[in-house]
Amino acid sequence: KSTIYLKIKNDEFPNQVSIGSRSVAWVEHEVNEWIEKNILNRKLNS
Repeated sequence: KSTIYLKIKNDEFPNQVSIGSRSVAWVEHEVNEWIEKNILNRKLNS
């Protein structure tokens, strides 16, 4: 959990959206874009 928030702070992961007083979520297409970007980077760096 702390790794995700560190990545958000460093602009390395999409920001969360508050959905309640103690709950957050992420926009699905933003997370999917992040996944695709990381897959592409892995392929380019291998």
